[in-house]
Amino acid sequence: MSVRQKKYTVLKVVDKAPSKYNGKWFPSNADEQKEMFFESGELTTLVTEKGSALSKTKKKQRVIRREFFFEALRILEKCRDTFGDAINFFNYAYGKCLDSETSSQKWMEYLDDCGLTGEILVYLSPKLVCSSKIVYTSGSNKLDNRKFTLLINSKNHYLRERGVGCLADHEIATHYIRAYNDGYQPWFNDRKKFGLKTRETREWSSTEEGLASLNTTLNAKSKLLWQPAILYYVACLSETMTFKELFDHLGRYLSCKDTRWRYVLRVKRLLPDPNAAGGHGGDQVYFEGAITILKNLDSIDFNVLYSGKVVLSDLNRVKRLARMNCLRLPRFMKNVAKYKRSLHRIAREII
Repeated sequence: MSVRQKKYTVLKVVDKAPSKYNGKWFPSNADEQKEMFFESGELTTLVTEKGSALSKTKKKQRVIRREFFFEALRILEKCRDTFGDAINFFNYAYGKCLDSETSSQKWMEYLDDCGLTGEILVYLSPKLVCSSKIVYTSGSNKLDNRKFTLLINSKNHYLRERGVGCLADHEIATHYIRAYNDGYQPWFNDRKKFGLKTRETREWSSTEEGLASLNTTLNAKSKLLWQPAILYYVACLSETMTFKELFDHLGRYLSCKDTRWRYVLRVKRLLPDPNAAGGHGGDQVYFEGAITILKNLDSIDFNVLYSGKVVLSDLNRVKRLARMNCLRLPRFMKNVAKYKRSLHRIAREII
């Protein structure tokens, strides 16, 4: 860590995280619409900061793909056959639920164990559309000018005995560390100059979220990628199902109405009419990225992959450019051979 790295309060528990972190497409009337839906089975409209125009989002990002549909379905069915309801799966894989105080303490312990205490501003809030996300701002290639913020949904299913560490491996050991290392690289301020993919591409999101999804599973008792699988599956079904049809169908795998609502909301929230068939395929990147990595395990140099925000197809080019002697690596990457064996165990479960 740079001695000039800025220090922040470790964690803030708030009723609502700053609105700028919810994203421009987050429905501001989601709670009101949920109450209406639970009463009548229909919505009126979901209002976001940018309106309800799906056409304004990136076409390549929102396209719904079906390449890995049966892999996703197989995981969901296996979880159903083994555990019944998804809540039982989470209880087994990630342990019992924790209260806000205990989960906050576990987050602080994780940051301390990794030597990261004070580097990241953390918000724990119930008002987030996703389970968690890390965001950062940067104006130059100086580490002390970058600000990192981690937002954690205090109602998400990972706030459990094992789950906090698993989610931290997703957000901190993957997203944060790759972003941190990216600041040391020659391409940081001008990716196009070096011919590297940018964050506007789906491949960027696929590599980033796929890697994070795999890392989320490393310390879980079950290696099934349930969360990425259901995000992929929900997007596929949204093309032909209305909001209510999809909500009712997901009852096969998940009994919790609030959680089902959030999954359908994620895929339908950008439609002009959320009751209509159709959806957004952006969340499919978690599963398609994970499967792509698992299918190419033996050809991936994971040290280079961790050198910054780089995608799989750019690894050969990056290998000649990356500054490797200054990297920060997560604990599970200290022994790369052991790490790859863990990923092979995940692959055997789902491919």
